[in-house]
Amino acid sequence: MLYVLPLFVIFVVVVGSIFFKLASPTEAAGLGCMASLGVCFVFRVFKNKIQVSGIEGADFDWRAIAKALLETAKINTMILFIIAGSLVFSQALSNSGATQGLLSTSPQ
Repeated sequence: MLYVLPLFVIFVVVVGSIFFKLASPTEAAGLGCMASLGVCFVFRVFKNKIQVSGIEGADFDWRAIAKALLETAKINTMILFIIAGSLVFSQALSNSGATQGLLSTSPQ
């Protein structure tokens, strides 16, 4: 039961802040991030007193946070390049007249 408690705490923080109109969904996501950092901190401080299966090897350190932020930045950069490429491609199709040519071939 104890291994579900961190997830429950984060869920209550996020959904509770939206339900009681304390935060918008975007702000609630930020609160969820802060709650997860708080849960990590609690597990680090009390890791000798808390014995939860599957979490003993997990450790909270700033290198792990920095690595997670770097990987997040890489993934977001890739997604933004895909979006930028699709915008350039759609403009190229529009300027070449390919879209009008395709529409003119369709039956009325």
